[in-house]
This record gives sequence, structure tokens and C-alpha cells, in this order.
Amino acid sequence: MPAASERITAGFFPRFCSYLLDRLILGILLLFVRVPMWVAALAGSELYSRAVLFHYSLREVVCAAVICAWFVIFTARRGATPGKKAMGLRVVNADGSDVSWKTAFLRETVGRYLSGLLCIGYLLMLGDREHRALHDRIFDTVVVWEERERKTSVPGRFLPAEPETGWYSAGRI
Repeated sequence: MPAASERITAGFFPRFCSYLLDRLILGILLLFVRVPMWVAALAGSELYSRAVLFHYSLREVVCAAVICAWFVIFTARRGATPGKKAMGLRVVNADGSDVSWKTAFLRETVGRYLSGLLCIGYLLMLGDREHRALHDRIFDTVVVWEERERKTSVPGRFLPAEPETGWYSAGRI
């Protein structure tokens, strides 16, 4: 991992796009949870629609638990959710080390809740030079661009730079 001064932090838009990708994947996966519950509700069962935790139904509690588990497990084990991986992002501690389970759990539950209050926690990212949201500041994390192997190809060139020898090459004509 590069030093703190060499790393490039991810801004609002890439982080937002990675979140949308994660929610799209989760929406598809949660169909396997929601559809059986909807079928049971249509069959007359009130178990899934009755309030079990404050005014939340069992369906809402299960879906929220799956969503929280998705973000916590992927952040703790791999440093990034599939959406972040697709965008080339990674969550690390401010010193560049990997995020622990405790930090991932607190960041993705308590921290995201606090950042989500009136979206103020996410708007803080727009004026910060390190692009850190409230939950990043509280738990001392930062979202950075992953190191990728740099290719030596010319931008915009789809064919190899060296001419190939073959029946169609200029040397044969």
C-alpha cells in the first residue's frame, strides 16, 4: 500500500456509483428473501408483516440485516464490497493498513447511520481534500483507488504497436 501522501482518495461520484452497484446486486439477491415472504403474506400469514421490532416487520428486519452483513463482511474480509471492487476502490485505515472486523462493523452500521442523517455526513466529503465522509472521520478510514498494474499501451490504440508478421503484413507484398 502506498504511503498516506502517495495514495489517491476516491471522491463522491465513484463512491456513490459503487454504492449503487452494491444496492443493485443486493436488490436482486434480496428477491430470494422477499418473494417467499410475500407469498406467505398473500397466503394469509401475518408473521412477516406484523411489527416485531418497534414498528418494523420481520421482512424489513431481515432485509436490513442482510444489507448490513453484506457491507460489513465484504469490507472486513476483502477491504471492498463488489461495487467498490468494480469501481477499483478499497477501504483502508488512515495509516494504510487493512480494516479490522470491529472497525468495519462500526463503520458500516453506526457510522453510515450517522452519515445518513440528513445526508450531512456524505456532504462533508465534498469539501474535504481527502474526500472523507463523517463515518470515515469517526472510524479513521479512507476510501482509496486500488493500485493497478499500469499497461504500456498507447491510449486509444486497440491494436498492438508492433507490426505482426503474417500473410497480410506489408513485408509480404
